[in-house]
Amino acid sequence: MDTTQTSEARAGRLASAVIQSVSLSVYTTLRRLLRLFKYFFRFLTGRFDGLDMAPVGAKRALGLRRAKRTSLIETSALPSATAVWKSCVSVNKKLGVWPISFSYPQNSAPGHWESREFLCPIFPGHKYSFSDPQAYLAMYQRYSFAMTHKKSGWDCFRHVEVLHAGTIPYMPDAHLIPEFTMVHYPKTFLREIARHLNRSQGQLDSLVRHQLIDFFNENLTSAAMARYLLRVAGAEKETKVLFLDQLAPSHPDYQSVLTLIGLKQVLGRSVAVAHPIEYIYRDWQGDSTALYGRGFGYSRVLNPAVKNPNEVEKSEIKLTEASLARFDMIVIGSVTRNAGLASQLLRIFPASRTVWVHGEDQSPSHLQMNEYRNSGATVFVRELSTC
Repeated sequence: MDTTQTSEARAGRLASAVIQSVSLSVYTTLRRLLRLFKYFFRFLTGRFDGLDMAPVGAKRALGLRRAKRTSLIETSALPSATAVWKSCVSVNKKLGVWPISFSYPQNSAPGHWESREFLCPIFPGHKYSFSDPQAYLAMYQRYSFAMTHKKSGWDCFRHVEVLHAGTIPYMPDAHLIPEFTMVHYPKTFLREIARHLNRSQGQLDSLVRHQLIDFFNENLTSAAMARYLLRVAGAEKETKVLFLDQLAPSHPDYQSVLTLIGLKQVLGRSVAVAHPIEYIYRDWQGDSTALYGRGFGYSRVLNPAVKNPNEVEKSEIKLTEASLARFDMIVIGSVTRNAGLASQLLRIFPASRTVWVHGEDQSPSHLQMNEYRNSGATVFVRELSTC
């Protein structure tokens, strides 16, 4: 065999292998750059719904990485309760419905901030194995800041979990929160925190932390949200309320269940529950981990002493004109999940004494908004991002 030809063949194969290797390396590099650019573009445009599954490296590239500089974060004054109320009134004047947000059933309390680490490793999309809500909250309480952002909806239960723990929400997309959504939150404050942490580490003055706790307790606890709902609906202290949600006993809905918890905390046994929801009471013996979100925050919250006889007996209240006559107000915790029932009740109970709550992750459609405005009921909507 010609040795010259053999050498040339070997050289050709070697060159081909080198070219393939370089091509593969370039291709792989380009793919990685393209993927990172995709995450970065979605971050800039506020599309966070898929970023919770992004690689940790991409997350760090988008702001989770700890910066080297630490400084005091300067923030604007938190809105007063009066300012929050005026904002809600403004939304109602413009849209014909009232804003409402998720809440937390318990007050927040001051903590030992000096010993806290910087940023909590629990973030949206992070898989954790907590089965005890107290251990879960204790994890947040070890850190000064915790990341949260838009999930299916802008309002997210994680926001109030973080605030309840006395931890500061780091919400990178805070500047994109729609005008009429999350009205009960200090949105300017959230934007200022995110703007600072996107550049460097930082800490809040202890006075500001105390003020944030006071703001949370005045506006974002379940009792505070219930008092707001009752104020809008013109309820009195002795108002007898009937709460309705046919699906809640087996399929919890955060907004609906938190509304009921708040009403019970404010009015006690003056709130009757047409379809008893057992898991909200401390004497419930079921498995909370089988509930949506493992029941964190809303299961085993209420004192059983606020149960009404039908709740003790686990029997439903019949929805007849005669049985409804003893109530001053009806609150439907999820109007979308009980749409047929809501319409039927308007025929036998005054719309002016009826409250509907739309707690879905998506804004109501134009058709739904027109229906709400024309119903005569007092309507609360959680997500108003497209209005």
